[in-house]
Amino acid sequence: MTKIINTKEIPTDIKYINGLSYALYCLFVILMIGSLVQYLVQNMIHNLSGVVIKGNVTHNNISSIRRQLHTNSHGNFYSIDLYKAKQAFESISWVNHVVVKRVYPNHIEVKLSEFQPKAIWGIREDLKFVDDLGVIFEASADDEEYDQMPQFIGSEGQSKVMLDMYKDLVISFAPLQYKLKVLELNARGSWIATLEGGAQIELGRGNATDVIGRAQKFANGAHLLLAKLNKKINDIEYVDLRHTDGYAIRMHGMTTVDLTAANASIKK
Repeated sequence: MTKIINTKEIPTDIKYINGLSYALYCLFVILMIGSLVQYLVQNMIHNLSGVVIKGNVTHNNISSIRRQLHTNSHGNFYSIDLYKAKQAFESISWVNHVVVKRVYPNHIEVKLSEFQPKAIWGIREDLKFVDDLGVIFEASADDEEYDQMPQFIGSEGQSKVMLDMYKDLVISFAPLQYKLKVLELNARGSWIATLEGGAQIELGRGNATDVIGRAQKFANGAHLLLAKLNKKINDIEYVDLRHTDGYAIRMHGMTTVDLTAANASIKK
């Protein structure tokens, strides 16, 4: 039997076409698989079923926080943009810091921390506050919360200094038994305090130790002086502590009080 051997080779252009066809077929299969996976991820698996809110939300409503996420972020567990979600939460009034993360298999966890207001900053109509770190922020608050907070008046770069001074003065004025309601640091660097009863106290300039020392000396001696004058704390209208050896005091119903009386009261 005679064996016939075909020695004719496949033309190069045919080989090229076959190879190109195979490559295109593989690419088509890959694209189809990728599209299927994307479709499944976006529409069929791991749908976002819940948002867990953690942290301090004293000034916010949980329902409104959840609506903020659904309004500003779209997608499922994998496709949701966490950065956009974080921005959405940070735009909420009173919110200071936000951490957003995925919790397998289908939840988003949001940890919120709100500003902790310690004082009103500037005029009340500006809706600005100072937090527990001395940071100024804007927010809205009800009238009751306004009334309970002291008021700081000064330049924005001094908010932390004013908060620290306020904390020390609260302790210094404790013997007077009246709250410190307004603290001002004017452009000359002079401190002015206003008590709950309306008494305005000029504390003067200087470092914190000097200013606090003058406040403590007055607060510790005020009751003795007032007893001699048959007056009470709420009778005080104005006090000037900027003098070296004593202080000047003006009371409702009295024109002047001699510094000698104040000095004698302090020395005793």
